[in-house]
Amino acid sequence: MASNGKINANSDYQWTIASSRRGHLEQEFCLAMLLYIPYTYGIYILILIIQLLQLCGAQEIAYSPTDTNIHYYGRWNQSDNIMISWWPGAYVKFNFTGTSLKIKLRSSANILYKINDNELTEITDASETVDLASKLGSGPHSALIASRTEKDSIQLQKVIVDEDAHISSPSEYPQIVEFVGDSITAGLTTSRGALTSFAWLTSDLLGVEHTQIAYPAVCLVDGCNDAAPGMESQYFKWKGWQDDDNWDFSRYTPAAVVIMLGANDEKIVGQDLNRFQASYSKFLNRIRSEFPKAHLFVLSEPLGSLYGPSQAAVQNLTDAGDKRIYFVDSTGWIQYGKAFNDEAHPSDYGHQLIAKKLTPYIQAKLSDPSLPLPGPPANPNLPGLWQTMDIGGEKSVGLPGSVSFDSSDTFTLWGSGKDISSTEDAFRYLYEPASVNTLMTVVVDSHSSFATCAKAGIMIREHLSAAAPNVVLGVSPADGIMFQSRPLHGIETKLAAKVRASVPCHLKLERIKQDFFASWSSDGKDWQPVGELRGVVMANDAYIGLAVTSCDPSVVSVAKFSQVQINSKIISSSSPHLVLQAND
Repeated sequence: MASNGKINANSDYQWTIASSRRGHLEQEFCLAMLLYIPYTYGIYILILIIQLLQLCGAQEIAYSPTDTNIHYYGRWNQSDNIMISWWPGAYVKFNFTGTSLKIKLRSSANILYKINDNELTEITDASETVDLASKLGSGPHSALIASRTEKDSIQLQKVIVDEDAHISSPSEYPQIVEFVGDSITAGLTTSRGALTSFAWLTSDLLGVEHTQIAYPAVCLVDGCNDAAPGMESQYFKWKGWQDDDNWDFSRYTPAAVVIMLGANDEKIVGQDLNRFQASYSKFLNRIRSEFPKAHLFVLSEPLGSLYGPSQAAVQNLTDAGDKRIYFVDSTGWIQYGKAFNDEAHPSDYGHQLIAKKLTPYIQAKLSDPSLPLPGPPANPNLPGLWQTMDIGGEKSVGLPGSVSFDSSDTFTLWGSGKDISSTEDAFRYLYEPASVNTLMTVVVDSHSSFATCAKAGIMIREHLSAAAPNVVLGVSPADGIMFQSRPLHGIETKLAAKVRASVPCHLKLERIKQDFFASWSSDGKDWQPVGELRGVVMANDAYIGLAVTSCDPSVVSVAKFSQVQINSKIISSSSPHLVLQAND
């Protein structure tokens, strides 16, 4: 396979079906048959004549799937002059002339195909000889044929065109990007499987060829799902089967590899964090050994599963000197609602949002020369590095929140949402990226609310999904000043301490590595401890800011904050929330 990602065949022989090799005998036979037909049969005989002429003249050419003009993308192998695909979204491209196109398959598969610039068409259980196009102009035309899911192995026997037609090499993009993952990367629950996944959509936006090495329920770590092999083993195989041959990585060389794993490791077995991190580091090192120059993008799982150890695995390679690996936080890109079909899988719309957010990062590194990674777009309504969003599902958040500022250190937040508690949160967040050592002080000037469980205060949060680990120091009508945490992703929030006090009050929250310290003051001079939390497992790169929830999705709570100060190693405004690398 060439370095641009296509598999080129090693022979281009062809068969001729009902071709002119039938010779003059067949033509004389057709003519004799016509002469014997009585004239008196009128119009019916005329129709028969036309059909007979079509039969005698219908001629096609069948090309071998190993013809060098047919280009394959994904993981394909040749067996007995048949080209066989595995993994979802594997596709084949070629150009052809003539008025029709057929393919012959050895076994059935759900396929999608596209002729020229027409819309994708799906055929369920396509088998034997499959008509893809007819009554076309003379051409040339382009054809793309793809597998829908990981279960659909395309076993291509022949490509059939008109007798006087031919096939030729397709136009193709010079770069290929490989996407590695689970059901999300495979496009499970989307309208067209792999072809409506963020992987396919991102490739279209980038203008690159691509591969998808993914299947539903796969873990990273071996043995987590009914003792099945994980991607740490199966990525290096031709098929998604434990006992299959190793893949030949010389077949193609991607310019970038995009990896999203972890959801199944967490949800199915509750994977040990240290084991997951070690396995991920080893996996990334093996990919690096296969593709020394590729840019590696490790995406967080959209709902934040195993976010911390995923980030740490990237940091391990960074510390070892790898300057072409990046950790990308995707947790703020989609939230529960129309972006999801169920509790785990994005909808078509959700995949479109992921593709739109991801594309600029990959595009920067595929440029020649490579460019620095783009930062988040500046919020024109906020000073400095501040960003804001509602965190939580659409129904849990309820009314949309907002933020205004009177100066660079004075903000008013309007926030709705069910609460900051239990296993998931719903609230308005004003935040900046922050390092492992962070200190924030603020004055809560006022807090108006309808529910006693409404909250407003400082939050340090690992990521931007609803179930993220977090530590909060804030005020609440029910508890006065409260100090609480969710120490791990998706577990119950626990109240660590509370102090009888009311607004206005000064709050201070400090993080030193994995330890958190909370204090308060009535005047900003005499500080009293509220509590401390030690050994909280949180990613090194996290977020810090102000949070407001009304504890009722149907109403809004309002809090005013002043003297907002952050003393930490904030990532520069030109950079997104990533493990950053020098531009190479």
